[in-house]
Amino acid sequence: MCRRDATEDFEDADHSKTAREEMEAFCIGELDTASLDIPELEIFSKNQPTDYPKKLVDLTKRYWAIPTAVVGIFVVVAVLPLRKK
Repeated sequence: MCRRDATEDFEDADHSKTAREEMEAFCIGELDTASLDIPELEIFSKNQPTDYPKKLVDLTKRYWAIPTAVVGIFVVVAVLPLRKK
């Protein structure tokens, strides 16, 4: 992205009076450079192997309540029949 004023280039091209009038009609404003933070995108190739186990571990770390609930339910279901004996 080129962040510079194009006025000098416009003047160097020696535009006509009509071009100058049209330029003023199309001038909308200035860019707000404070809000130009664009998050970096991840680019994946179709041939790139996917690492599903790593993604699963990352999701498990992020959403820890789901695996904890599954393990808790498993423990309760495993212990209840043992207590009835």
